Amino acid sequence: MIGKHRSLAAAVLILGASLLVGCAGGAAAAPPAPTVDAATEKRMIDEAANQAWGEVQRMFPDAERPQVEQVRVVTAADSAKVVAQCIQELGYPATAREDGGISFGATPEAQAEQQNIAVYTCRVKYPTDPAFTLPPTDDEIAYLYDYYANTLVPCLAERGYDIEMPSKGAFVDSTNVNGIPWSPYQELASVGGGELDALLLECKQTPHGFRGGE
Repeated sequence: MIGKHRSLAAAVLILGASLLVGCAGGAAAAPPAPTVDAATEKRMIDEAANQAWGEVQRMFPDAERPQVEQVRVVTAADSAKVVAQCIQELGYPATAREDGGISFGATPEAQAEQQNIAVYTCRVKYPTDPAFTLPPTDDEIAYLYDYYANTLVPCLAERGYDIEMPSKGAFVDSTNVNGIPWSPYQELASVGGGELDALLLECKQTPHGFRGGE
């Protein structure tokens, strides 16, 4: 959530990392994303809401948890823009970022608690489909590796960022152990601000159609 004395960026997580969808040219269609049944979806959404409220309470122990009605479940690709718009409608500055996170504008310290409650409220109104948080399937792992090797890494190289791809075996093994795929953008931790935003627009983190993305 948001700290008492400064603005933070709330990342939207897909597979444990921020993934932004883009166009992969003539690549094969993305493999189907995993799904969960209705009961599992509700349980996972409730767990995420409880965890989010716990973060608010750690900063504001006396905060009163609001009753929030879910509006709809959103895809991970849509989450940042939908939640940011909701936060704006509640009167607080929020902007969806190119990396799939949300940036918050400066807010007076006196409003910090209500701002955090607003963020919590919007995330409960528009929870991310929990199936998108599941580890990638074998088909998805292979698909991501091919996209990174054939599209994303060459795109970054054209812009002066040389990234060494791991072997396919190492990529698969690491993903299976951690549940999170390695991404070339992990090697660009020093790149930020407008430079990163421009790069994300030109070299999309994930291919078109991956886990419901456009």
